[in-house]
Amino acid sequence: MATAPLLQNSNISSRIEDDLIGLVTSRICHDLVSPIGAIDNGVELMTALSGTSHSAEMGLIGQSARAAGLKLRLFRIAFGAASPDAVSRGEDLRQVFEGTFNRSRLKFSWVDQTTAMSRPQAKLLALSLLCADTAMPFGGLLTLTVLDSGVTLSMSSERFRWQDDLWAALCGDGTFTDVGAGNVQFPLARLHADQMGRRFALREDTQSWILSV
Repeated sequence: MATAPLLQNSNISSRIEDDLIGLVTSRICHDLVSPIGAIDNGVELMTALSGTSHSAEMGLIGQSARAAGLKLRLFRIAFGAASPDAVSRGEDLRQVFEGTFNRSRLKFSWVDQTTAMSRPQAKLLALSLLCADTAMPFGGLLTLTVLDSGVTLSMSSERFRWQDDLWAALCGDGTFTDVGAGNVQFPLARLHADQMGRRFALREDTQSWILSV
């Protein structure tokens, strides 16, 4: 039996057709955040009922659940659907970014007091941070500034690991080739920036590298 092409003669809008992958990502992340959060809450409840402090094992379970929940929220912002009419609260974004990018060797700082922004702007922030994160596997300081004129990320580290082809394509007019799953944020960041009428630029400062968009 012949099958009709997907979405042919359907009432689905062109915007949704263009963003089906983002909608699927949003659905997956949304459905997984709640049960992962329930694991963390369950650990806290078991500890409260027992009247004793966390065992090492229970502490590890709770810590892992919190980290997984934050990562899912980050992925939903970065890879999920971003309706122009939707708004992201600055407090929620700050919680996700600080919880994800503050690690043992990497420190994250958001210096301005942004209270809210559009979902597409939040998506651009998340994708930019994921790109910057790949250059700093040895740690350092990642500083975010959001202004009306655009986004600035200051990357300070004693040692960087640049993937030159990816950064050249992100900040130029080149094409992305052989992009692995771990670097999918690079072409998505440039595509999203193009859709917003923005362009990425990377320059070296006195003691850091500055990524702006």
